Amino acid sequence: TGNSGASNDKDIDLRNGTVGGLTIGDSDTGTVAISGDQIDFSTSTSNVNINGGALTLAPNSDNFSSTLTLENVTLGSNLGALTIGESASNANADVIISSAATIAGAINIYGANVTLNNILRTTTANSNVNLIASGTISGNSSAAIYTGDSDSNNTADLTGGSVLLAADSDNSSGGAIRIASLVIRTNAANITLAGGDASGSGYAQGISASGQWEGIRADGIDLASNGGDIVLRGKSHNGSESSNHGTSGIMMHSGTNSINAGTGAITID
Repeated sequence: TGNSGASNDKDIDLRNGTVGGLTIGDSDTGTVAISGDQIDFSTSTSNVNINGGALTLAPNSDNFSSTLTLENVTLGSNLGALTIGESASNANADVIISSAATIAGAINIYGANVTLNNILRTTTANSNVNLIASGTISGNSSAAIYTGDSDSNNTADLTGGSVLLAADSDNSSGGAIRIASLVIRTNAANITLAGGDASGSGYAQGISASGQWEGIRADGIDLASNGGDIVLRGKSHNGSESSNHGTSGIMMHSGTNSINAGTGAITID
């Protein structure tokens, strides 16, 4: 816990400067909890290595006071869970995931806007991945989620481990889902892209920002659940748009899009 003062001060500064490296915990360490309204990994010149039974990055108050970017970080594969943000708050700051995370347990990420720019992977059975945003969920072409991937070979060989992307979780002002080339793999576990609340029982809803008018926009997504149900629920932005703007609830916009539930059900609403 710290007290940020000058404009470039952070509550918790793990940037590591130019020193040789920073390691937190080892295989015998229990829970690692890093708390601060500002946590900064952003300009480390060498990786921060974090190991332990579980890792929580959480604000001291209801929300981070600035964007939390997970980058320049190596997370030990022995970590039994990863939690970022505050589940009870609808006022989280933005969270950007730029470092890959391979976790032997569940992954839960809460933010205002959540950006996924790398791989999230669980290596144990029945370990869910939840991305919950009061605003929009977005990402780049490196974004992928694999659950039950015990061999870390981009498959899902262990059963269980659902994936939930829930935008507009506070059901206020909208929040879209747009991740180019998103890959998700589960084994007999559900995949849900939706919104409206933290359980994704409602709709991701487009907003007026450029490229986010649709509730869900697919540009080469590849979803496969091997018997789990796959659900996509999206609504367009509730407002007027220019004639060249997409106003679909769900748009398969570009690229090759694949949705394969095997024996499971597919719902597109």
